[in-house]
Amino acid sequence: MDRRRLLKLLFSLPWSHLFTSLGFAQELTVDSSSLRSAWDALEFSLPTRGTLPGTDKSPQIPAVVIRLAGGMKTEDALFVASRICPHERCELLYFKDPNQLQQIFRVRAENPVLACPCHLSVFDLRQEGKVINGPAPRPPFRFRFRVQGNKLMILGLEEPGR
Repeated sequence: MDRRRLLKLLFSLPWSHLFTSLGFAQELTVDSSSLRSAWDALEFSLPTRGTLPGTDKSPQIPAVVIRLAGGMKTEDALFVASRICPHERCELLYFKDPNQLQQIFRVRAENPVLACPCHLSVFDLRQEGKVINGPAPRPPFRFRFRVQGNKLMILGLEEPGR
């Protein structure tokens, strides 16, 4: 099964079911030392427990951590979220250059964003992932985390509305 079909199968399940039935495999530690400047990003995959029906594969949730501009505390300066679009579950792309976003998506943004190549939803990182374009019903899921030095510990899924 190719990656795209695996992701479609994985994310055809309701999100709440995915996170509650599979759960996180463990606390995941991400080395955030490469996030030195505003808008630096690091993509990673979050392993889950269990396997997908009919396969022996454990789902991996594509995720990203982005150092925001102007955050006071380390936790305030980081955006940590799933890279799965809440509309049709395509994988989100990170656009650091607003000019590139405008050329491809025909959307103006003042700062870097996450964007969906399938249906052109765009998420404003300065506004906690707020939808600024497209059909997505809400921002991408965000993760709870803790910072220890250059390590970012992913602890779980944030409660909706936080």
